[in-house]
Amino acid sequence: MRVLLVSANREVLPSPVVPLGMISIAGAIRDAHEVRLLDLCFEQHAHEALRAAIAEFRPDVIGVGLRNLQTNAYDGGEQRISEYAALLRTLRACTSAVVVLGGAGFSLQPAGLLERLGADHGVVGEGEHAFREILDVLARGETPPRLVHGAAVSRSEGVVRLRPSKIRGELDLLPPPARDLVDPRYYAFDGTINLQSKRGCAFQCT
Repeated sequence: MRVLLVSANREVLPSPVVPLGMISIAGAIRDAHEVRLLDLCFEQHAHEALRAAIAEFRPDVIGVGLRNLQTNAYDGGEQRISEYAALLRTLRACTSAVVVLGGAGFSLQPAGLLERLGADHGVVGEGEHAFREILDVLARGETPPRLVHGAAVSRSEGVVRLRPSKIRGELDLLPPPARDLVDPRYYAFDGTINLQSKRGCAFQCT
């Protein structure tokens, strides 16, 4: 299947952040699916860039990563969500591809964002296995089940909220992030790159 991953984060202050989650998803699925990454961080005209990417690639599935729900001014939550809603309207206007939401921002308000943004599915928490399983089920011509290792699935009767997904086993067992897909402008901005050595807290307090 052709999978377009869209990093919707456009925040560049105090510095732009490489979409580590999206390139991790790309690394986890591209042995079985054709993957493209559209990073909107540096795009002056995000909607035009999205239309162009969809027209060129003709994806079967579009994964949209929502990193932030607020601007760095801390009072821009509604502004950011409204921007995402407008982006999803543009997306829906030019393709019938299945839309899957994910990312740290989405995982904070999965049920509400699924309904507000009108996506088909949403992965809550860790996405490497959950997103791949959604793709594999769709590739077989089947409908993904309600429970896809912690995914939140939108249905006609409403939004189903399930527990967040978790990594199975060690992080070292996952394919490496697809760093070849990173926009080189991140390096030119301040000469840094993000790395991840662990996820979450070992004490599982919450």
